Amino acid sequence: MPHLGGHPPAEELDGARRLLGAIAKLPLEQRVVLGLAVGDELPYAEIAGILGVPEGTVSSRLHAAREGLRAWLERR
Repeated sequence: MPHLGGHPPAEELDGARRLLGAIAKLPLEQRVVLGLAVGDELPYAEIAGILGVPEGTVSSRLHAAREGLRAWLERR
């Protein structure tokens, strides 16, 4: 549930810190694709063009990033 006004609850801050920590542990190639796909909301074709890789590579890197995040967060 979004928090309106003031500071976010401690649980939200803790969750955000954990997520950022998990993202920092991903390989650079996965972090870049994750940032472009999720953060910048770019389509795979555009990401592929920016990085000079096939769309399938973008897809596999994004999948690996998501699985890596899921596994890391589940261990915590």
